[in-house]
Amino acid sequence: MDPAIWLALLAQVRASPLGMSRLGALAAGLSLGVLAIWWYSRIRDTPRKEHAPQSPQQLMHELCRAHRLSAAQERLLEWVVNDRQLTHPAMLFLDPLLLERAISRSDAPGVRKRLTDLRSKLFAGALGLGGAPS
Repeated sequence: MDPAIWLALLAQVRASPLGMSRLGALAAGLSLGVLAIWWYSRIRDTPRKEHAPQSPQQLMHELCRAHRLSAAQERLLEWVVNDRQLTHPAMLFLDPLLLERAISRSDAPGVRKRLTDLRSKLFAGALGLGGAPS
């Protein structure tokens, strides 16, 4: 578009008694709109920071949730933590021997079976038990 047309339009707006205030309001409105869009895009694109677990128990709970363990499976792991007197419960997710020892010490066949299934779910790939790790 020819700049002369824009200059003529601007001259007409300036000649009008309310023209500049309308032009100022339009410019302010557009500026606020652009600013609002920029602000929203910054907030939307900012990754949400979840707070880190503050205790070993919270870490254990987060790991159970990450591995999609049921509440019963989480309680079973808590039983192992208490039985083995572990100060760092998350070690159950790193060391399959801890679950092996719990399986061998268990007297109840049902508990032994649930622990074996849980060990398979957590360490299937690492132990070569078949199936994919969760």
